[in-house]
Amino acid sequence: MSTKTIKITGYCDDVVEIDGDISEEFNTCGSRRFIHFDDGTVVETSYGLDTYIDPKGETQQYGWHMEVVKLGKGAKLLKTNQEFEDGDHYRDILALEGYFKRAKIYRSEDGPSSDDIRDFFESFDAAEYGDEELKKFYQILNS
Repeated sequence: MSTKTIKITGYCDDVVEIDGDISEEFNTCGSRRFIHFDDGTVVETSYGLDTYIDPKGETQQYGWHMEVVKLGKGAKLLKTNQEFEDGDHYRDILALEGYFKRAKIYRSEDGPSSDDIRDFFESFDAAEYGDEELKKFYQILNS
């Protein structure tokens, strides 16, 4: 099994896009979300939740923030950088290499939450989920 390279980019205030050997696009509603890869890698994404001090000494909000919470077995961070458009902190890019096959986005670092369960049933396609994810869904439903 060969490694795959992906690039995760936050656009505007509500879209996270994965490009490369995996292609996905997620609407984050402009809030904190966690991308879970099937190798165990977890990436936190958020928009407008962090601040910085600009050259004039004023507090400003960052646009996108991406951070690796956990690297899965064999995964490595290739690069991370914030790109600036017209001096604004507009988007963030993170590149990873690993043994990924697919990715899902959840509200929690720990995986699916009750809100994710509702989203799950609105667009259910069991073929898109692994056995461990389905077991966790069923555990939450039965609790």
